[in-house]
Amino acid sequence: MEIMIFWIVCAILAGAIGAMKNRTPLGIILGVLLGFIGVLIILFVPKSGLAQTNTVGSNAPNPTDSTDTRKCPFCAEVVRIEAKICKHCRSDLPEYKVEADETLILKEQLEEKLAREEAEHKREKQLLETYSLGNPLKPEEISFLRKRGTAI
Repeated sequence: MEIMIFWIVCAILAGAIGAMKNRTPLGIILGVLLGFIGVLIILFVPKSGLAQTNTVGSNAPNPTDSTDTRKCPFCAEVVRIEAKICKHCRSDLPEYKVEADETLILKEQLEEKLAREEAEHKREKQLLETYSLGNPLKPEEISFLRKRGTAI
C-alpha cells in the first residue's frame, strides 16, 4: 500500500515539475512508469521549445530593428539591405529604396539633435563665462557642466 501511495506522489510531483517546464504529459507519464527515477529524469529535461523562445527572444535583439537589414518580400527572412539575392530562398530582391517618410523623419531627428546640442553648447559657454567672472554656480548648473564633461 505504501508503495502505491509513493508511486502516485511521484506521478503528481513529476507532473508538477513537467508543468513548470511546459511538459505536463511527459512528467506524468515518467512519474507513473518510473516512479522516483521519472521525477529525476523530468528534473533534467529542458523546457519546451515554446517557453525557450519566449525567454530567449525577450533578451535577444530583434534583427529587423537594425537599420542595415530588411525582410525578404518572398520568404520574410532577414537579409542585408545591399543584398541582390536572398540567401534563404534565392529569390531576386527588388532594389531597396528609403521611403520619403523615413528620410523626412531622420532629417527631423538630426535637426532636433543639432538644435539641442547647439543650445547646450550656448548654455555651457554662458555658465563658464559666469564662473570665470567669479560668480558662484548653482548645483544644477555644476551638474550640467559635469554631464557635458567640463571640469570646474
